Amino acid sequence: AGEMRSTGLFICVFFLSLVDCTSSVLFLPYMGIFRQVYLNSYLIGEGMSGFVPSIAALAQGVSGNPVCVTLENGTSFIQGAADQARFSTSEFFIFLLSMMILSLLAFLFLQHLPTARSERISSNMSSRSSATFSDALQDTSPDAPDADTISQEDSMSEQLGNKQPVQYNIYLLLALQCFVCFLSNGALPSIQSYSCLPYGNTVYHMAVTLNAMANPMMAFLAFFLPCTRQNVVATLTAIGSILAAFIIATALYSPDMIHNTVEVGGTLVVLTWVVSGAMFSYVKVSIAGMCRDSGWLFHCGVLTQVGSAGGALLMFILVNQVNLFQ
Repeated sequence: AGEMRSTGLFICVFFLSLVDCTSSVLFLPYMGIFRQVYLNSYLIGEGMSGFVPSIAALAQGVSGNPVCVTLENGTSFIQGAADQARFSTSEFFIFLLSMMILSLLAFLFLQHLPTARSERISSNMSSRSSATFSDALQDTSPDAPDADTISQEDSMSEQLGNKQPVQYNIYLLLALQCFVCFLSNGALPSIQSYSCLPYGNTVYHMAVTLNAMANPMMAFLAFFLPCTRQNVVATLTAIGSILAAFIIATALYSPDMIHNTVEVGGTLVVLTWVVSGAMFSYVKVSIAGMCRDSGWLFHCGVLTQVGSAGGALLMFILVNQVNLFQ
């Protein structure tokens, strides 16, 4: 209380978060307009939105701890970590603004360029390039046939007969998606500072940046090792949940360290954050692919945000009202 705060920054962050949250709901079914191979490209790009700023944050070099500096005249003062940055916060925000402008231009090109429009498909339209977002919502409804399946049936029916789409327990997949997003997008980021800062700014900075880097890497891995088995997805979710329980334990133990030494405890914390983030990212990519095959992309996007909002709301109550974390 009584400290200066930037109201403009809070407002800008709110509207930017609004765009970020609604994009998962709207852009996932929008990708249903395009061929299936581009879904992983979208998920890689979504992960890169965290990867590229993380690289910039590492280059900024503000991960150090405050240091005591002694001058020649004998006086000493504490130099904050922010004073060690290689470039200013304003320059970092300008970099983020440039990314947003490039993203807007990329979407406009994707929407209007003839080359991009030629990659669209639609099962109920006579022209592939004329498919629209409303067609995608119709095509990604649970009862609508999958466009890729139809095109394959048309071209290979004489050789292989009618090809039936793979059947998934879609409600289990959607529940897992909601639960994973509850943890990875909502609950865990809300307590990351409590989990990492007892080991110092460097551990916190490494956990944040490396966790963000794991997202696009796992989406890229799904190109070569796609997962369409529900039991594998459920197993990875269970392992990630165990790691998430360890993260919550470290946050509850704050401000004390769960291990006596910074080297061992900090390394465990960073590894746990990175491995759990990688597993949850791979699970989300795999579920999105299976929902695309089943025509449930829109519902996948909705439950992604429902889980994320639920986790953030629960942690807001536990942190600010119950004061469970110190």
